Amino acid sequence: GFVENLSDGTVHVVAQGERTILETFVEKYLKVGPTFAKVTLVAVEWRAPVAPYTDFRIRFSGFFDRL
Repeated sequence: GFVENLSDGTVHVVAQGERTILETFVEKYLKVGPTFAKVTLVAVEWRAPVAPYTDFRIRFSGFFDRL
């Protein structure tokens, strides 16, 4: 899967795995966020996988292009 910061300040995460593990991921990491982050809303959408992911990456969404 992947994680990326969007231009509106939101964070988009796509992850695959066992539902119970993903639920823990949402509760422990997404709803809390990193140190100094302010998480105001977490929206979760459960879907059947379209294509299998073999790793988890950070997508930079052109951030470094704007520097």
